[in-house]
Amino acid sequence: MIDKNSSANYNNIIYDCLIAGAGAAGLFCAASMHGKGKKLILEKTARPGQKLLLSGNGMCNITHGGSIKDFPAHYSSSGSSGSSDSSVSSGKPGVSGSSAEAGGKIRSCLYRHSNLELIKMCEDSGVPLTERDDGKVFPASLKAGDILDMLLAKARSNGFELRCGSEITAIDPGASKSAGSAELPG
Repeated sequence: MIDKNSSANYNNIIYDCLIAGAGAAGLFCAASMHGKGKKLILEKTARPGQKLLLSGNGMCNITHGGSIKDFPAHYSSSGSSGSSDSSVSSGKPGVSGSSAEAGGKIRSCLYRHSNLELIKMCEDSGVPLTERDDGKVFPASLKAGDILDMLLAKARSNGFELRCGSEITAIDPGASKSAGSAELPG
């Protein structure tokens, strides 16, 4: 069960899996992680998925409907997609050499967790999607809350507890032979 504001003392409980942050990445991880064991998501803020609710002007552009093979070229180490000047160095319009290199670093992650996998996850979980002419994919309701609710439900079904208002102040990876520990205030 996910308890958004539990006052339980989690400081002395051993968990098999701890996810730091209940943003889009943390929730997707919890929604995708099956298996047994005691699992916990710690979120610093009062509510999970706050930035997710703001994404796409509250409509949550979750992915792009194009081929996953086209995605790596849109990543760069500087956060920009390259300029017309940099396209000369790479030989590809709009793709700089550093952008193509950075895209190569993320390629395996993108292929492992593709846009089609995310689309299937949403639709199998009862969240119908729609794709605009520009390829952007949104929940058909155009409400980011539908994506947040789906991720929280999947995390819950995978056995995760959620503790909001819980800042991790330290991590000790050598706390035991098989696991580390996280220190929480209070």
